[in-house]
Amino acid sequence: MRFGVSEEPDMTKPTITYGHTFLDDCSDVTGWVETHNDLAAGLATWNGDYFRISGTCDNVANECAYWIKNITNFSTDIAAKLLVRWRTSAAANGLQAKINVIYTAGETNTVLGFSTAWKVTVIDLPTGKTVDKIQLEADDNPDSLATGSFYVEFDFVLICQGIFTWPFAGGVRLDGYNNLQRLKIPSKVGNATQYLGADDSALRVWGDIDSTGVNAAGVPVIGKGWHGKWTTHDGEAFYQILHNMNTEPFNWFTSDVASLKVTVDHFGIEQSDTAKNLLVYELDLHEYRLGSAGSETNLERFGIT
Repeated sequence: MRFGVSEEPDMTKPTITYGHTFLDDCSDVTGWVETHNDLAAGLATWNGDYFRISGTCDNVANECAYWIKNITNFSTDIAAKLLVRWRTSAAANGLQAKINVIYTAGETNTVLGFSTAWKVTVIDLPTGKTVDKIQLEADDNPDSLATGSFYVEFDFVLICQGIFTWPFAGGVRLDGYNNLQRLKIPSKVGNATQYLGADDSALRVWGDIDSTGVNAAGVPVIGKGWHGKWTTHDGEAFYQILHNMNTEPFNWFTSDVASLKVTVDHFGIEQSDTAKNLLVYELDLHEYRLGSAGSETNLERFGIT
């Protein structure tokens, strides 16, 4: 089904990031500079896919290590949402994850904590700041921890203009494909094709936009679909997705079906009923996977371990 409307009231509204101003997929340590280390720790890329800060606690005092990356400065008035995907080797009492955003004046320090499963944390940055650096940190907890080897991992750090939540989606569909492809036999007749590579999993979101908008009191007009115009803030999010789809390597997508890195393939809006001024949309995405990864892990397959 390409376009359709679901009557299910309990469907979790899908979300997607848009308008990225900084994105590091944590697959290359180039540019990350160690600026403090009393933990005997090191930063390395694992499976060509994510960062790992490994360290051994050997002192009853506080121990931490962090790496900083200088980035192209931008204002938090433009982009004020930071997403980081992380996990720790210990559920508690080991190395905990931290991330700090350093501005030209001041900084935002966030204790992510502990999680042995991959977790995405969203941080709201204060307005009126100029982002200058990003800092990844591993810190022992409690501070009196004297022994033990642990690690903290980071999968990506992303700063964007916003996270778009579909007020209404007709549905979300995920199509997976077997990585072991059956090759077609070459033929001189017709236009037979050999499929030499595996297809990425495909994701599709569709629904209605009732562009009649709101009444004089500002209340959405009653009826099916999402009541909002292309020129509203949410419409601007659609425009950002469309405009930047050829430059952003991936967006972070969440839904009941799957939460994963996706690359936008196609985005379409059409007017299906001129009498009702009803718009319908479809967003086609595919799973983002690193071709440079040393092994295909479940981390890149829908974010599961």
